[in-house]
Amino acid sequence: MGDDKEGLTDLEKGQIWILDSLSDTRAMEVLAHEVCHALLDVSGAGFYIRQCLRKSVDGDQFEETVIRILAPHLSQLLEALTK
Repeated sequence: MGDDKEGLTDLEKGQIWILDSLSDTRAMEVLAHEVCHALLDVSGAGFYIRQCLRKSVDGDQFEETVIRILAPHLSQLLEALTK
């Protein structure tokens, strides 16, 4: 991990690394950030975002579509965390 990074997601290996020198609060923030990167990739939302950025789109529709893509994945995560 580079000197300026607090966390890193390796999608090919299915791993997230977080600096062990972070406070618990900061580590959870960085973990949430890295999980969002992973969710964007595995859900297909990252691909959709890149496609939309290549052309003009309605911002409200863009946001709604991204939320609809991510919501099922967030729900699965929350369910897994509460078991």
